[in-house]
Amino acid sequence: MGLLGVHAIVYVTVCLLLALLWLMLGGEPAAVARPLTAAREAGFWPFWVAAIWGTLLGMQAALTWWVRRRRRRRRARRRRHGSGPRWITAMFTDICGSTRLVGELGDEAYSELIAAHRATVRELIGAHRGREIGTQGDGFLVRFPSPRDALACAAALQHRLAEERDRDPRVPHVRVGLHAGEVIARDGDVLGRMVHVAARVADSAGPDEIVVTEPVADHADPWVRVEDRGLHELRGVEGPRHLLAVRWASAGGSTRS
Repeated sequence: MGLLGVHAIVYVTVCLLLALLWLMLGGEPAAVARPLTAAREAGFWPFWVAAIWGTLLGMQAALTWWVRRRRRRRRARRRRHGSGPRWITAMFTDICGSTRLVGELGDEAYSELIAAHRATVRELIGAHRGREIGTQGDGFLVRFPSPRDALACAAALQHRLAEERDRDPRVPHVRVGLHAGEVIARDGDVLGRMVHVAARVADSAGPDEIVVTEPVADHADPWVRVEDRGLHELRGVEGPRHLLAVRWASAGGSTRS
């Protein structure tokens, strides 16, 4: 029961006690049941207490309704725009040697290759509950609700690219970086230091590698095998970070990191 409910109970109780006191002091019982004007003329003085207090109680009720309405609207606005801190896993992908590929293939062939690559990445993002935040050059920034989803997507991506490369050696090699932490989600974008850390983790990875930070590895499924890379200083990031390389099964059945 809220404060308003308590006030309403006290109001009714006090009004009944005052009416009982008025009767005990010689008031006419019939005056209590008369219309308000007649009761007032009969000297029913508890009427004034009830009227003034009731007006104040009504004002409190109106104010409470207005405040709650504003809170509901604010919460709805936050849900729509996704503002406020959230714990997510960010995945950065980057094509290795893209400048060399452009020189070897030419602009038109490279643009076709990138279009096919993006279609593959987006298919796997959707299959693993990911949400594309944006593309940066030849890479992607993707958010996932959990490290497990992000790791599964990254492993599936490297696995798919290895299979496609067996058929077409032009399929690019990709490095992937994952980091988990709190971000500010606003208007479909994610902001915060955590995103910059994820980008630097991807920079530290080599071709066909998935490199993750400790928060991601801590929430990995049992099937995930990692190789400890130790502490690394990441460009533009304060303090060293513990990095680990994920070992994923290739199309040939061997294990790569």
